[in-house]
Amino acid sequence: MLTDPEVRVRSIPSASALVLAGHEPVRIQSDGVIVFAPSAMEAFERFCRAKQRLDHAVASARNGSQ
Repeated sequence: MLTDPEVRVRSIPSASALVLAGHEPVRIQSDGVIVFAPSAMEAFERFCRAKQRLDHAVASARNGSQ
């Protein structure tokens, strides 16, 4: 089992959210993956939950429900 896995993202908006939350990339891989320290995991999880809520709200609005 991995302990303290690095946070790896390919999305610039996701990486930007982590930077705004106070985390800096530890490296950027040649394939475009942006790597953050394990300490960024909580912020990344919060970002993902917020994105899911907004995706759901937009989908509901498009379908005419709320």
